[in-house]
Amino acid sequence: MSTEINKPKFEDLYLKVREKEKRLYSDEIISLLPSVQKNHPHVKEWMIRKKSYLKFRNYLQRKNKPLHILDLGCGNGWMSNQLSAINHSVVTGVDLNSYEIATAKRVFKNNKSLTFYAGELFQEIIFQKNQFDIIVLAASIQYFPDLKRLIGQLTEWLRVDGEIHILDSHFYTENNLARAKEASLNYYKGLDCSMMADFYYHHLWSDLHEFHFKIMNRTWKDKILLKIFNRKSNYFPWIIIYK
Repeated sequence: MSTEINKPKFEDLYLKVREKEKRLYSDEIISLLPSVQKNHPHVKEWMIRKKSYLKFRNYLQRKNKPLHILDLGCGNGWMSNQLSAINHSVVTGVDLNSYEIATAKRVFKNNKSLTFYAGELFQEIIFQKNQFDIIVLAASIQYFPDLKRLIGQLTEWLRVDGEIHILDSHFYTENNLARAKEASLNYYKGLDCSMMADFYYHHLWSDLHEFHFKIMNRTWKDKILLKIFNRKSNYFPWIIIYK
């Protein structure tokens, strides 16, 4: 989703990985996400994502008004679909991967509050200034090479009181960055898709320091998890960046 990504190569590698991970779901399963059956191969992951989504949904519901939401890196569109039910909001889902966008359009074709676009952000897809109340990146920032540049550009599309929400994504420190990169490479090697590591970016907490942001789930327990954080942890921060 940036000028630094070879789009056809990324799409092919991404789909190859998704298939090997058993993450290319049927239309029926997608329509029910984030709920999955107990025998689903990724049930634990979806329990975590469902928990984070419900907290996010409740936060948006308390705004008590329809919202114009951009779901960036929307994948198969399950979250876009869920978000559209919040106070009759309108949701735009964007993803580089044309296969998953085609899936989202098919599965949620009857939802008139949704619009999906496949393409490269800031090149093929450009929105108007002050267009969105909320921009959400859920489990997607790792596919953007320059987080500071991304956030800087996204804020132009936010309304005055708009917010960017980052969910279900790891952040790293300088101390654990090398270890995380090595773990990612080994993971993709195990899937016989080592080149995918070239498209997986590890963002630092320090990347956020020039922005006005808040960590919503930083309780005393979360602070301990952050201190000892490593790639194997199930802890994901929920970060809000304000315009």
